[in-house]
Amino acid sequence: QLKKGVVLTYVDGSGARARKLAQTDRDMASMVTAFRRGLVESSDRLDLFAAARAARLYEELIGWGHAGQETPPAELRLVLTGSLATLPFAALKRDDAWLGATTVLRAAPSVARASAELRRPQQGRGFVGLGDPNLTQGDTLRRKALLGAGAALSELPETAAELAFMALAFGGNPTRDVFTRNEASEVQMRNLNSSDRLAEAGILALATHGLLSRETGTLGAAGLVLSLPQEPGVDGILTAPEIYNYRIGADLVILSACNTGTPGAGAGLSDLASAFLYAGAGSLLLTHWEIDSGAGVELMKRIATSQRTGDSADFSTSIQQAVAGLLSDPALARFHHPRFWASHFILG
Repeated sequence: QLKKGVVLTYVDGSGARARKLAQTDRDMASMVTAFRRGLVESSDRLDLFAAARAARLYEELIGWGHAGQETPPAELRLVLTGSLATLPFAALKRDDAWLGATTVLRAAPSVARASAELRRPQQGRGFVGLGDPNLTQGDTLRRKALLGAGAALSELPETAAELAFMALAFGGNPTRDVFTRNEASEVQMRNLNSSDRLAEAGILALATHGLLSRETGTLGAAGLVLSLPQEPGVDGILTAPEIYNYRIGADLVILSACNTGTPGAGAGLSDLASAFLYAGAGSLLLTHWEIDSGAGVELMKRIATSQRTGDSADFSTSIQQAVAGLLSDPALARFHHPRFWASHFILG
């Protein structure tokens, strides 16, 4: 995405094609914002999502690339900049079907990375998970001084069960490998880093609240909320600048939190994504907006099951299978609107 226009490049087995859109970069930003608003501001009482716009965006951004071919692509690797990096491609529609349920989608920070295969988790490498942090007992005054009104964060008890399920699915031990309540702390993360557990684990999962840089007050950096400090010298927020100093060897880092994939101003990657990739993560599971906790837990369980049973070749395929399974389950009809599942995506 350029300053005065948008240029698309579509590459497949038959060659490369380019197209300059009629819209300016400002026009595209407005279109993406309107599309996202229709998702995140919808509710059970009022559905603001425009399915026709989802179909038009597909044709405008992707459909032109395979026009005339008998079958559409089964997989799309997306290298995006500007406002397009915030577009939930899973919620686009092709032939009246959700793209996220029919097509394997993978975002990449560069063409070189998009051309490579995702690292698949190696059995026996281990799992580490932190979640259900203690958000009510501890140094509440310091957190309020840091975050202001944003310090009033809700507890996340359901994430403890989510992490225990993931630990079992990925060959870990919930008792040994999952850290909750006061153990889901910034000090614990530092200890896991210094003991090389973060470098050795194949899967790292963090299930908590995610904060954008504008939400972290005096810290001024995107971060993940961990337990309230029980000791001096820590603030209980794992920020992107701090993550740059970690050594992470996970094939997949799961950030089961809100807005972990939302880029900073003018950036193609979120601050958290940049930090974890720099620290050594093979790929990341991120979110575009604030997620419904119940839907997020259900989706993560299906992704973990798909990986554990070997039904998918990589994490991107696992998400596609999880979304397709969720949408075909009548017992989960309450989560069928794309606002519940289109937020999740793989970057790697």
